[in-house]
Amino acid sequence: RKRFVQARISAELRHASEASAEGFTPRLAIEAIEEAEELGLDLSQAREELLDVRKRFAQERISAELRRTLEAPAESFAPSLEHTINAIDEAEELWPRSTAEADVLRASPAWIEGARSLAAEIASGLARHLGAPRRSEQGRLLGLLALGARLGLVAAELARARRAVDEVSLPAECAVCYSEENDAYPRPCCGRQAGGNVMCDDCLAKLLHLRCPFCRASF
Repeated sequence: RKRFVQARISAELRHASEASAEGFTPRLAIEAIEEAEELGLDLSQAREELLDVRKRFAQERISAELRRTLEAPAESFAPSLEHTINAIDEAEELWPRSTAEADVLRASPAWIEGARSLAAEIASGLARHLGAPRRSEQGRLLGLLALGARLGLVAAELARARRAVDEVSLPAECAVCYSEENDAYPRPCCGRQAGGNVMCDDCLAKLLHLRCPFCRASF
């Protein structure tokens, strides 16, 4: 039985090392190691190998999730951002800050490259927002700034970007749903940017009749 368990551990570790980042799961390898330890086998080396594999995939997952977040359209940005933060949380559990390896994760190529990509996206997003303020862009920027803090971007630069975002005057909110996230635009028939007859695309799509809800003009 011991020989069988040892062979199973070797096979599971090999499968784990060859798996893709998205298909990786350590469960079977962990179960095999725990069974071997119940039999009195010393599996410290196997645990170290499994930990190394988990750390590698944790770095790859952060890189993949961050890339998806930066490319995500507005409607899927929030859940994508949450997945990235979860990936960071899970990775940091593998590098306890109380150990000598506390900074190994943040010094990894995947982490550094991700931080650079995020910093560039924050800079370009901020430039767009300052030139043409939009509520949707503001929400996205705030999410990216929060993510930047998790990835260790320079705190002073993040603070300056946050102040710039907070100081921008946003367009009026939608006069129908009063959403603080959706961009609203003046109606061509009766609206003015400084006035109150503005509507977001979501509310416009829900109209049962093609009439302006403000002045009743036909579209």
